[in-house]
Amino acid sequence: MDNINQEAQEMVNKLTIIRDEFIKNKEELSVSVRKDIICANLKDLLKNNRDYDSLKLGLDNFITELLNFKKEKDKDE
Repeated sequence: MDNINQEAQEMVNKLTIIRDEFIKNKEELSVSVRKDIICANLKDLLKNNRDYDSLKLGLDNFITELLNFKKEKDKDE
């Protein structure tokens, strides 16, 4: 009987590890997609804003959007 309990506990431990890895992979995928979007947006900012003032304004707006996105994401969790 003790052997069955030990095997059951081992299965639970392994399933917990799998669940934790799945959650971690899901979160990493979400972040990696965001990194691609951020890179594309930054490239667009550099391409479309040729002078210092417009680039500064564009970057300020982009940073504000990112901070708002982070606040909304933290609030949802």
